[in-house]
Amino acid sequence: MDIFARIDVFEEPDRGDLSVVQFENLDFKPKRLFWISNVPPGQVRAKHWHRLEKQYLFAIRGEFRVRIESKEGISVNSVVRGSGADLPTDAWIEIYDFSTGAVAGVLSSRDYDPTDCHTDYDEFRKVVLQAG
Repeated sequence: MDIFARIDVFEEPDRGDLSVVQFENLDFKPKRLFWISNVPPGQVRAKHWHRLEKQYLFAIRGEFRVRIESKEGISVNSVVRGSGADLPTDAWIEIYDFSTGAVAGVLSSRDYDPTDCHTDYDEFRKVVLQAG
């Protein structure tokens, strides 16, 4: 899985920066936006998978790493301002190594549905990785 830089960053030292995500560049229409911030050192966020929900993860501030595991394999990437990562369905996601003050933004294809947020890694391996 590749990191996709779908964020345009316009830097203006005198006025500040403007970062833009063009929705037509996504393979889904966003229904929800949320962000992750104030993550203590050593903590891992996400640690779950979705059957239906697609997400796009991007850095609002700072940097962090994302581990994506699916039938296609495992990818580990750094996400910095101006870049992001597709978080597909049927993939185990872990977000970690947050720099001090980092903020991660996530665009989601669906409204929150707790029945589509699976947090059991063994279930993921059985349902997704070992499914024939």
